[in-house]
Amino acid sequence: MKFAFVGAERREAQPDLVAKCPDPDCGAVVFARCGEHNVWHWAHKGARNCGDHWGEPETPWHRGWKNEFPESWQEVHHKAADGERHVADVKTELGYIEFQHSPLTPDERRSREDFYPNLVWVVDGRRRAQDRAQFFASIDGRISDSPPIFPILPNKCALLRDWLVSGVPVYFDFGDSEPGDTWRFKEPLLWLLTPCRPNGKPYLVSVRKTWFLRVHNEGRPAEGLYTKKVERVVADYLSRQAAADSRRQAQAAADSRRQRRAAAADQPLKGWERYLPKKAKAAAADRSLADFDFERYLTNRQRRAQGRF
Repeated sequence: MKFAFVGAERREAQPDLVAKCPDPDCGAVVFARCGEHNVWHWAHKGARNCGDHWGEPETPWHRGWKNEFPESWQEVHHKAADGERHVADVKTELGYIEFQHSPLTPDERRSREDFYPNLVWVVDGRRRAQDRAQFFASIDGRISDSPPIFPILPNKCALLRDWLVSGVPVYFDFGDSEPGDTWRFKEPLLWLLTPCRPNGKPYLVSVRKTWFLRVHNEGRPAEGLYTKKVERVVADYLSRQAAADSRRQAQAAADSRRQRRAAAADQPLKGWERYLPKKAKAAAADRSLADFDFERYLTNRQRRAQGRF
């Protein structure tokens, strides 16, 4: 834990300090652990953890994220109606934020999502060496620039598979961009996996870390707005894709018809080869007959009969 009570003051761990556990149902003595390898923290004597089995050792990554929020929001004790209690990493004006570095089983993840109202996850994407490369390789193009929305292929990334079925917003934190990233960015980004699946497929939204901190410190409902944007953008994208597919199919059908007509013209049937010259001769005869002067013919014939010629 980061805070404990020294007298009536809520303080961070310092060498040689002894304090009181901030859990109102505990109140036991805690000791400052200020070594060289772990972040400084308070700890009960032995393995006791106030009954919060969700607790895990903090990393500098955890502590850095917590420090982005007011101290009064950090390590807030939440007690459910049935008496179950846990310590949230951060409680904002709108809900809770959990910073997750260690792996979670599906049951553990669901338990926390059910326990904390309006929960948002921030997941450390750098815990496993292969996660970063797999994550960026799973991005399957971009369908929008504002906001940047990316369809993904989750089967290519173990980290995405671990969190794909989460029922709340999940932000993946990879820190600064690195030279090997297939998707480069100029400032630290978070990659939001929204719980909505507009066409049964998952999508990511890239957001600036500074934006995330600002909206959550100001108490602005950001995740719901992004969920609606994803639904709207994906619906529009699918509509455009369907229209484009329809145009391509119509063009392909027209091209096929033209090719068949051209092939038929270039390679006529043998019967037509015999028939066409005869038809041309008959047409010429018809034209000659149409120009024939029948009255003159009859007059000349009568004159010959009368011996005038």
